[in-house]
Amino acid sequence: FVGKPLSVPTTMCIVSEKPLGADAVTFTAGDHTFRTCCSKCQAKVEADPMQFAMKADQASVALQLADYPLTTCPISGKPIGEMGEPVDLLLDGTLVRLCCAHCVAEAKQNATTVVEKVRAAALAAQRTTYPLTTCAVSGKPLGEDAVSTVVGTTLVRTCCEKCAEKLSTEGAAIVQRLHTMRDDQKAAAKAGASL
Repeated sequence: FVGKPLSVPTTMCIVSEKPLGADAVTFTAGDHTFRTCCSKCQAKVEADPMQFAMKADQASVALQLADYPLTTCPISGKPIGEMGEPVDLLLDGTLVRLCCAHCVAEAKQNATTVVEKVRAAALAAQRTTYPLTTCAVSGKPLGEDAVSTVVGTTLVRTCCEKCAEKLSTEGAAIVQRLHTMRDDQKAAAKAGASL
């Protein structure tokens, strides 16, 4: 399988929260890449990139929480929540939940290993319940050449490598669609069970 960071949602302006149109602007401010609906919003981001970077990171964490696969801290091995509110950290665009602030430095120092552990656990947890039989990008049937990619903490299956490459830029929108499909499936199953 392949692991990819979850890009921040790119269908909405980070400032106005309006849908991005043909006039959308893509730019880098600080160490983040942003998309805004216009140059006025771009100027607001460039004036305070840290504020908007935090907003983008919060959106990324919120999107990944539903699929977070581990119940224990990947550093200490202690149950998440045992030591109070967990610490949510983004490493290479992937959510990592830690038991406490004392584990942050070690997680950052061993980021590659920690992220691989989270992504492998996400793959194992979601493989059997994956909701699609078609490519999440092209809509074509998944065949023998299908590629499994963990985007952030969510498994996404594509028909080929070319479609998998699109997950670098379209990953957040596809993850949101998958979450909606899974929620719809659960609701339909629950409705069927109550009949």
